[in-house]
Formats: sequence, structure tokens, C-alpha cells
Amino acid sequence: MASNIHLRHRLVKTIRRFLEDRADFIEVETPILTRSTPEGARDYLVPARNKPGEWYALPQSPQLFKQMLMVAGFSRYYQIARCFRDEDLRADRQPKFTQLDMEMAFIDSEGIMNLVEDLICTVFSKVVGINLQKPFPRITYSDALSRYGTDRPDTRYELPMADVSKVVAGSSFRVFSDCVAAGGVVKALRVRQGIRISNSRVKAKGDVFAQAVNCGAKGLVYIRVEEGKKIVAAKNVVEGLSQEQKEELLNVCDAEPKDLLLLVAAESMHHANRVLSDLRFFLAKDLGEFRETDDALVWVTEFPMFEWNDNDERWDCLHHPFTAPSPATIPENGDLTGATALAYDLVYNGVEIGGGSMRIYKRELQMQVFKTIGLSDDKAKEKFGFLLDCFDMGAPPHGAIAFGVDRLAMLLAGASSIRHVIAFPKTTQAECLLTGAPAPVKLGQLDDLGVRMQTKDAGSES
Repeated sequence: MASNIHLRHRLVKTIRRFLEDRADFIEVETPILTRSTPEGARDYLVPARNKPGEWYALPQSPQLFKQMLMVAGFSRYYQIARCFRDEDLRADRQPKFTQLDMEMAFIDSEGIMNLVEDLICTVFSKVVGINLQKPFPRITYSDALSRYGTDRPDTRYELPMADVSKVVAGSSFRVFSDCVAAGGVVKALRVRQGIRISNSRVKAKGDVFAQAVNCGAKGLVYIRVEEGKKIVAAKNVVEGLSQEQKEELLNVCDAEPKDLLLLVAAESMHHANRVLSDLRFFLAKDLGEFRETDDALVWVTEFPMFEWNDNDERWDCLHHPFTAPSPATIPENGDLTGATALAYDLVYNGVEIGGGSMRIYKRELQMQVFKTIGLSDDKAKEKFGFLLDCFDMGAPPHGAIAFGVDRLAMLLAGASSIRHVIAFPKTTQAECLLTGAPAPVKLGQLDDLGVRMQTKDAGSES
């Protein structure tokens, strides 16, 4: 634990020296007591004693303040910021976390990614003695989902995927054709030199089959590829595909002799991707496709601006509402729902370590985004009027990126949880075992704040 805390110190020291000495950034502290704004997770709220009935919120990020710093002429800002989110916790989440926050004016996404690559290479070299190669590879969001089943691809190994729904839609193998006819998908995972995996492992009682089911699949179909574009599979699979379909299947999967194809039928692409991405990692470890000491970084770009929320029947921002759309993807009618965001995430060994975007800096476009996500003009002005007013003063083009310091320290230290790189961490129940926080307070303290406590069981106030 002590060595991890020392590593964390070296990490933060290296970041500060790089940004200040080599990149001309200045560190600016932004407010901790601010107002509640819709950023995704629940806010931690603080009652204002001198304003009964009104509340501060602890910041989920310095997002709005750093954009206003760009308007004020601070063209290169950074902060080692404390952020707070009242969300369900897991091994890599804490209610309070530390973020490296950066914002730059008069720059484009290429400039930001180039600077970040220099920073990350310096961090790896100085902190853990690893020399990374630049430039980092790039992959689009759609290609990442198509090939790896996730927008956080682990590129230390291949095991690529392919959507074969169109190929098998007209087959007489009913498992596939019925699935596609019902609006589902069939997707394949290709294992190079799949002869390493025996038939017994991919059949109903095998461990690979069981793993697929554990990941959410209803079943698993395997196809072996032989010389001359021949396939070996269960009889009903072989007979259910025409020769043309067999050849097209192998072409779509880029399959070669001795390869193994593992196929799942699912009700949605999201379901198929979740199953196969988990199965992909299982097989990569099982087959020794990578070493734990390998390092693979990749930029994921060209995210959609919005995604449809079926439960609430509205559009949600895939990142946040201050992300700028790519002008080339906005149609003449101005509809933003199909636009691509000028956003970029940096992924390390299948873990997102940083993400950012170019920012909106014009009032009209910002209001259009708010409208798309269902925020009325009045609500937008109520919650974000101060930012919109800044845009009227002549905001420069600007962009940003942020990194989770806790998560990056965890990965560099080879730890299994961010709690192992944080002094005095909280549990997954957001409790401090050392101090006993959170804890009751005296009723007099609540009276000073104008707050009454209601018990959940009886619904009574005290």
C-alpha cells in the first residue's frame, strides 16, 4: 500500500511538471461548493445555512468553470480536481475521486491528442520505466463495437468479431434465420488457429460453451474452417447453409484454414456484443494471447452525439451536453440526433483512462443541444445562463480531456482496485471504516440548517 501511495505521488508530480514546464499550462482551482446541474449521476448536496431551503452541490467535474476560464483568457488550464458523484460503487469507483482536468483554447482534436500522447509517454517512462510508441493507434466507435464488441477495446490481442446476420438471414438453419427475422442479430467471433480448442470444449457440456451461457448467450454454434473453404460443424448447421452462404460467411469473418468461428444469436446487437466481448477476454486469457505486462493504448473516436433512451423515450448525450458535433455530420435541416461528436477516449488494455472532446462555444448550438435532450429554453437559462452569457462575450474554440488519477495509478501499480492507491478509501457502501463516516449528527445541527430528518421505516420526522 505504501509503495502504491508513493507511485501515486510520482504520477501527480510528473503530470504537473510536464504540463507546467513543457506545455505552458497553469493550475487553477475551481469551486467545490457550486450549484446542482444535470450531469448524469446524483449530486452530493450541501444545505446552505444562511439560505434556508437552498442547496449547494459538490462538483461532479469542473466542466462549466473551465469553459468559462477559456472565455476569460486562460488558454491552457489544468487542475488535479476532486470530484464527487453519488452513484452505485464498484471496485474502480469511489464517491470522491481525483481527476486530471485539462482545457485548451485555439486548438483542435489533433492537437489535444498529440499533446496527450506526449504526456502519457512521459508518465509511463518516468513513473514505471515503460517506453511507449507514438502515435497511438486509432479506431472509430462503430468499428470498435463491430470488431471488438465494446467501445473500450483491449487491443493486446485480436480475436475479432463480425456481424453475419445478413449472411445467415435466409438460411434453413432456423436458430439463425428465425433470430434475424425477429429483429435479432447473429455475430461471430474468429479464433485464429482454433484447432487449439477441442470440440468437447465448445459443445454443450464444454467450458467454452458454459462461459458463453454465463455471459448471457442462449447457446453457442461453432464452425471449423478447413482447406478449400470447407466448413465442419454440426450437421444441421452445415446443411442449413448454402455453398454461397458458407463462402460469404468465411469472407465476412476473414476466416482462414484452421480457424474456429464461434457464433451467437441474440435479440440485439448490444446483447451479442456483451456476450462475445466477455467470451473474447476469456479465450484470450485461456489461449495465452497476451501477457499481463503488455501495454496497448488506442484512441476511440467518432462517437455518436446522442443515444436513444427507451425507458424515458428521449435522447441522451453519449458524453455530455457541452460536446461539439462534427460540422460535417450535421444535415441541412440541423437535426443533431444523427451527428457525430468531436470526442475521443483513450483506452489502455481495455480500460478507459481518459476522455474528452471539443466544446460547443456558440449559444445557438448549445441551446440546440439542450433542446435535443428535452431541456426547455427556460430550464436551460435557469441552470446554465451564466455559461450561455459567457458565449455571448466571444468564446474561443476550445477542447478538453480528463483522466481519472485514481484509475491510472491503479493500472500503473498493477493493483486490482482503486482503493489500493487511495489513502483512507471508502468501501463499496461509501463508508469510511476508520472514522465511521457517514454518521448521525445532533438534531441541533440540523435545526441550524433548517433540515428535518425523516425515517424510512415509519415515515416520521424528527
